[in-house]
Amino acid sequence: MTTVATKSDMWLRLSEVAAAQGLSVTPRGPDTFRGDRIAIQSKWILGVHRVKQRVSCRLSEADRTVAFREAVTETTWGFPPPAVTLDKSVVAGRTRSGVLKVTSIYGGGELDYAAAREALQQATVSGGWRFDVEIGFP
Repeated sequence: MTTVATKSDMWLRLSEVAAAQGLSVTPRGPDTFRGDRIAIQSKWILGVHRVKQRVSCRLSEADRTVAFREAVTETTWGFPPPAVTLDKSVVAGRTRSGVLKVTSIYGGGELDYAAAREALQQATVSGGWRFDVEIGFP
């Protein structure tokens, strides 16, 4: 039988896991935090291309549930640098998995769509809480 974590313990555990995934964690009230990171960035004199990942977790101590939301936004201005993009992703229900990889001599990067979600889900379940994926912008 697993020991059920308190809300403050779960908050600390999830924020540490999010930070380990490269997300900058920001509190958004007494029971919610948000994590952001720029996963892919290419820039040159004529323009910029960025892919940003944002997640949020809302903790409910009454029913011991973590409500998770995520979004990946892509922004471009000017003439983006020439790049090779490989997007191998699968959308199933409310979740997306796979990898987005951008390669350019002006930058690039890689984004694993499911890595942060799976790490947070594992930490939540190991703490005896339920993990719910919600639809909507975090």
